Amino acid sequence: MKTLKKALVVLTLILTTLTCFSQQTEINKQNKWKIGMTFSPDVYLNPITVAIGENTGHHIGSEGFNYTHGLTLELMVSPKIGMGTGIVASKKDYSEKYYCNNCDFMVNSGDESITQRFIEIPLLVRYNIIDKRFGLHIETGVTNSFLTTERNKTGYKGKLITNKFLMS
Repeated sequence: MKTLKKALVVLTLILTTLTCFSQQTEINKQNKWKIGMTFSPDVYLNPITVAIGENTGHHIGSEGFNYTHGLTLELMVSPKIGMGTGIVASKKDYSEKYYCNNCDFMVNSGDESITQRFIEIPLLVRYNIIDKRFGLHIETGVTNSFLTTERNKTGYKGKLITNKFLMS
């Protein structure tokens, strides 16, 4: 399992996002619109620890293989610069475990597995460094994420309090 995780980390660092467009700008210079699809693995390298007090808190880590995929649309405003948007779905599952360094639990607190699904609408500006069949680009922008599904797989009886809208 560790070998698979290391391979995923290396692959993620090499190809963080795979975007395929159905048009090439070199062949068809008159068409300024490109439509395509995107896929990216969402790899969390280190679990997060959130301290509530001096001796209590939560350990939060990823749960399974998380990813983002969807359709993209790009308008080329110059040969090197494009503005893009799309509609993207993402799977962002995580696990959470409560810890207490000086408590005596009658029952094991166990892991809580949380399932979350989002619909995302990115607004991006892309600078194409290499615009060939396999290209290289730099992009920046904002992604609006809307929570569509949230479920606790382990049957936690409390109410999950989550933001329904995220901007990143």
